[in-house]
Amino acid sequence: MQGLLLRSLLFVPGNSEKMLQKALQARADALIPDLEDSVPKDEKVTARNLVSKMLPSLRNNTPKKVQIIPRVNSFYTQWFEDDLKAVLQPGISAVTIGKVESAEEMKEIIKAVAEKEKEASLPSNSVKIIPWLETAKGIVYAREICACGSRLAAVAFGAEDFTADMKLERTMSGQEFSLARNWISIVARASQLVALDSPWPHFRDLNGLKEDCRVAKVMGFKGKFAIHPGNIDIINEEFSPSQKEVELAKQIVEAFEAAKKAGRGSTSVNGAMVDEPVYRRAKAVLEQENLIKNAKDASNL
Repeated sequence: MQGLLLRSLLFVPGNSEKMLQKALQARADALIPDLEDSVPKDEKVTARNLVSKMLPSLRNNTPKKVQIIPRVNSFYTQWFEDDLKAVLQPGISAVTIGKVESAEEMKEIIKAVAEKEKEASLPSNSVKIIPWLETAKGIVYAREICACGSRLAAVAFGAEDFTADMKLERTMSGQEFSLARNWISIVARASQLVALDSPWPHFRDLNGLKEDCRVAKVMGFKGKFAIHPGNIDIINEEFSPSQKEVELAKQIVEAFEAAKKAGRGSTSVNGAMVDEPVYRRAKAVLEQENLIKNAKDASNL
């Protein structure tokens, strides 16, 4: 999944055929047919069967740039194994799994995915994993979980379950989980994983959504889950570099490369110092902009 956009990831309740069909119109970078939190216990099997049946249609009727990443129930539930078997199909780029709490559990999940992948005759290591860290224990062992190998593509933070586990009030500012959020972005980067942020629960509060995206982006998150298609455009915009950022990045890269040719290790742009770390940040902005451009071009083919 490296080199692919994961700015916006839209949850779709797996027990609703209408919502699964409607999701085809969303402009999300990834669709997440959900078998976990959005599905009541007595609907789990129904949701599993429906998602399994509809996955080929979802894949065939969305642009190739859109990732299909089902969310299955957590490892220690009665539904995990059958969920995994149902969703491991051609065209699935990853599965995401809730409430992972240890490296030992993560290794068992990796083993299970590899076994079901083989049973489904899928290419080896083709289905990646995105674990959710959303309990105190999961946060404490985040570094070890993220270091579990190449099967992992990203890591997600779940604010709702985390605050429930901690018995905390969930506030609009999110200050009660800022440490956990920041820690996940750091350990994700240390393991070369993409950090993905929790959904904004007040989905009709678009100004609140914008602010929440900006806070997450500053912390190092590269994308955000959503529970409503009306949030996707804002998430895409906030996790994309602005035109002003792109122009400044171009100036920085040009100035620094010219300075290097002249034998200097630093220069300045608009009165601010530009050295190697500033140059690398600017290059990352341009790489992100190029990813977005390539995705748009692919959609227009």
